[in-house]
Amino acid sequence: MEGSQVKRAFKTTGAGVGVLASIALACGMAQSSSTGHVSSRHRHGPITSEQIAASASDPTTGAVAVPTSASVIPDAPCDLEAVPTLPSDLDPRVAQMSKTSPFSQALDPQRALDRDAALQQVIQASSDPSQVRMAAASRVPYSQATGVFRGGSNPLVAQTRCVWIVTVDGPFDIDSYPAGPKPPQLHGATMAIDAASGEPLDGIEGRGAPSLITGEHLKR
Repeated sequence: MEGSQVKRAFKTTGAGVGVLASIALACGMAQSSSTGHVSSRHRHGPITSEQIAASASDPTTGAVAVPTSASVIPDAPCDLEAVPTLPSDLDPRVAQMSKTSPFSQALDPQRALDRDAALQQVIQASSDPSQVRMAAASRVPYSQATGVFRGGSNPLVAQTRCVWIVTVDGPFDIDSYPAGPKPPQLHGATMAIDAASGEPLDGIEGRGAPSLITGEHLKR
């Protein structure tokens, strides 16, 4: 993949994952990631499987047809409704966030993202979805996803919870950067999405991002 590598910090509909991880780290609950985070805006909220199904008959929904590849990581058993087990002496701020964060809740498994919805969520995050050349996805437990991204885990996500890992071969913008010239586009991205809620959990864009399409930069 061309360009620099960016570890993406997502904003979610609940408290930001980066904020949660920072508080958890301060409480001694999580390992820090060796890769710096760049604050970035996720362009689209969770895309439901129902929306993808509707796009087949309504082209105005914005779904983009992209060739898919078999993922080099096979799907693995996981639990859509898994919730984290938190210690009784947990910092009250983290305990409160666990009650409002979608990825910490046991949600209706019938509304979970299927493969097509997970793929479309990352394709739509591209700066130009029409230029996406290939995509691949695997559904695995969160514990496996954290290994792929080579960082610490979020204690508010259960280790066995189902997560979609999605690789998209296409252009991505850096949305937040220091004052000065706009940095060049990054090519390619791999992101982790909570399968039950559609909330983005982690991601790496550009050169060095792990690829489910080619197997490059994967730690397995």
